Amino acid sequence: MSYRDPNVSFEDARLTAISMSHFAKLGADDTFKELRQRMVESNPLQFFLLIDALQRLMRRQGTSAHGYDVLQELVGGLLTSIDPKIVMSRRNIAISEDDFTAMELLVRQLAAHAAQARVGDYLTDLDERAIDTRIVLAAEEQLDRTAGYPEFLRQISSDVLTQLDDLAAGIGFRPSDVLRAADRHLEDQLLRLRTAHEGLRPTHGSQGRLFESLQRIASISGHDPVTAVARGLNIDHDVARHLIDALATPIGTQNITSLTRTNRLRHFPVVKLLDGTYVWPSPHDHLHDVLEWAELFFADLHHNSARARLSRARASTTERLTAQAFADVYGEDRVICNAEYRDSEGNWVETDSVVDLGRVAIVVEAKSQRITPQGRSGAVGRVRTKVDQFLVRPLSQTARAKRAFLRGCELRAQRRDSMFLHPTVVRRVIVNLDRVDPFVTNAADLMSEKADPAADLRTDAWIVCLADLLVVAHVLRTPSELWAYHGKRAAQTATGSPIIHTETDALGAWLRAREGAWPAREGHSFQLAFSSEEINLYFNDREDQLRRGGQEGRRVPRPTSRIPSQVLGVLGSLIDDPSWAYASDAVGNVMPQEWARIRQGLRRAESSPTTRGQRRALEAVQRGITVGTTPRMVIKPAGGPRIDVTIPMGQATGAAGDGLGEPNSELPRVTLILGAVAPTT
Repeated sequence: MSYRDPNVSFEDARLTAISMSHFAKLGADDTFKELRQRMVESNPLQFFLLIDALQRLMRRQGTSAHGYDVLQELVGGLLTSIDPKIVMSRRNIAISEDDFTAMELLVRQLAAHAAQARVGDYLTDLDERAIDTRIVLAAEEQLDRTAGYPEFLRQISSDVLTQLDDLAAGIGFRPSDVLRAADRHLEDQLLRLRTAHEGLRPTHGSQGRLFESLQRIASISGHDPVTAVARGLNIDHDVARHLIDALATPIGTQNITSLTRTNRLRHFPVVKLLDGTYVWPSPHDHLHDVLEWAELFFADLHHNSARARLSRARASTTERLTAQAFADVYGEDRVICNAEYRDSEGNWVETDSVVDLGRVAIVVEAKSQRITPQGRSGAVGRVRTKVDQFLVRPLSQTARAKRAFLRGCELRAQRRDSMFLHPTVVRRVIVNLDRVDPFVTNAADLMSEKADPAADLRTDAWIVCLADLLVVAHVLRTPSELWAYHGKRAAQTATGSPIIHTETDALGAWLRAREGAWPAREGHSFQLAFSSEEINLYFNDREDQLRRGGQEGRRVPRPTSRIPSQVLGVLGSLIDDPSWAYASDAVGNVMPQEWARIRQGLRRAESSPTTRGQRRALEAVQRGITVGTTPRMVIKPAGGPRIDVTIPMGQATGAAGDGLGEPNSELPRVTLILGAVAPTT
């Protein structure tokens, strides 16, 4: 974190940051007052729409817009805090380019002051471990509101809300229609934009053209969404109005005085004007907060039974989609859902899913607990509560199941015969519906303060949110790839090194360089570099294709591990082999560029040699191609498909690539015989 300096004591750094925070708060207060006054004197609604247009254009440029959606939300909060009569009376006043530039600069200055002020607030906590997590939570709150890629957020949210659609008679609309309303309104906006102006991306350095583009986007974003939603969903106009009103924050109903003040507009993103019309400038963003909106909407109605049903729907969706993600990769027959195992005292204990892979197994806990706005903002006291929810309980539950499975416990589930598992290796996966990356990032530190050794709270587990699990299962589609990857992720969580803020960065680093755990050193921290650009491009392109109906635009290839399909195919057919897990980890340790030699060798094995040199090259391939170092991999294209593992005495055979502990000085060797050679990909 920012206060870490080996030459400065933690206490001195803490006091310095608190002092800086005090002055930042004074600067934030002055800037806030000036911004509010300038908005009131110009056109508050138009400024809000221009800021929204700017963040939309910047988002198209990539990471330069990181966090700008938060600034747009702040301006919206200010708008809804101004007297409605003032807003309406100044609605037709034009904002000049110079005035907009000056006010936009004030927004940026306010955000900078607020960020420094919040760091000081968190450093008043004397628990250094909690400080780390609170600061990361604050950074997410201010810089990154994305809960995942829209493709998977839409799948998850639709699955949850559809379970509540029978409430329509009581609330006036189907909850799942909120998702479709956002999509239809966005489609209407995009159609208007294409009609009004082709190529809205501004020319580099052309400030005038940029402001013209902002004005054009703002004019379209200001259209009332009710008609487009009614037409797009084929519902009555009054029903559409009722639905939009359920998402609304009326102007004049808030009292936003700082960036840190709770802002209703985050979860109720439609601005309701005094004349009864609505403005919903960025409908696509609501997908990231729609489940929290549902909770708050039912709370506003005091509809406790609906809130209870929403909680059950969250749990059902989390468990079902988690199990399906593993089934898509490992096979339906290998995933046992809603299982019970017998513990050492003879009691039956529930676990959400078990993946039976012969000599190895995966125990999965799917958690749907909600992280509240107070918890997500890093409020004092909430971090410790959430540590118990998101770390202590699931780690304890999966550790208990792991011990039972390694003993060879009895397992039962509906529509399955009772069975006994005898795995030599058990890996743990914890899946959360809500994104809780800051807790995962600091899991090793947060759990180290738990003094009870009997609790077995080691963090050697892959802890991931559901949306990210769906991403990983989409990219890593074979059992060996997924097994190798989540072994690496468990090791990274256990050591806390490198510091990883997002799952897609971890996945990108594994795809690119097979990144695993790094040694943890006292007084030093290592942070994983941004590695998810290729993944972002791929899923953004898929979303663009969806918007265009798949008819135009580029096609970005799916990121892959670059492991030859022949190797993955043979490993997939040998899952029940006692050495499958070890071989899969070994394959997952080979650097991507080394597989080029394997592909070249397999092409030689397919050919008929005509020269002496070609015959020698073929003989060398048939003896085996060696790649990797820990352990060495030997790929042979001839013989029956099988795995041969040579392990130095005293070394475990369960997994080759966890990265837990130092590598053995005597290197093991894994030989994978592919069998009949087919064309490679």
